[in-house]
Amino acid sequence: MAAYPVSVSPRTRTGRFLAPADGERDRDELFALWSVAHAEANLALDAWRDHPGADAYATFRAAEDRADAAFDALALFTA
Repeated sequence: MAAYPVSVSPRTRTGRFLAPADGERDRDELFALWSVAHAEANLALDAWRDHPGADAYATFRAAEDRADAAFDALALFTA
């Protein structure tokens, strides 16, 4: 999986971001990106539960937003 710079643009007025998805990425790569983001969100949730606080919650929410954006990109690709 090659790494290259991409721009991220807001999807909604609430500031939720949409993961970049273009013709260069196939479904398997998008699934891998979502899978990693989902795993990171799960780890961040566990960390927040173990050590509650504003920073841990913000870290969890950021990870969850990345997972949501990756899922949205995967859904758009397979639609």
